Amino acid sequence: MKSTPHPPISPEPGFPPGWEVELAARDDERLAAMLAGDAARLEAVYSSDLRFGHSIGRVDTRAELVRVHAERSLVWSAFEYPERRFRPVGHGLALMEGRLLARGNDLGVVLNLDLVFLAVWRLEPGGWKMLAWQSTNRNRPDV
Repeated sequence: MKSTPHPPISPEPGFPPGWEVELAARDDERLAAMLAGDAARLEAVYSSDLRFGHSIGRVDTRAELVRVHAERSLVWSAFEYPERRFRPVGHGLALMEGRLLARGNDLGVVLNLDLVFLAVWRLEPGGWKMLAWQSTNRNRPDV
């Protein structure tokens, strides 16, 4: 049976014109803050309710994720999105999905990740904040 694409979802109330551009800029700021290891910028872009599921299975809160970047135990050197899409799913909630190539170092372990991901963004006071992230590494060898 051939699947048919879903029609675009109409934005819910609270999605002003240009919200996708604003959200993409917010995510770009998140990546820049991760590259810089800037705790204040990361705290500004992550929701206090953040649940960040890494491709290796570890799950971090906002405080844990900010700490590893600020301490530079996790250091990123490059990010590239071969694809990134946004879609509204409810009042003030949007999904971001796609593929991210990431290079870095985690306590001496070289990272060369090819991630597929799903993230949830929520419109909060102060703008869009990442509420959740879950990814899997396409480069991960079979175990």
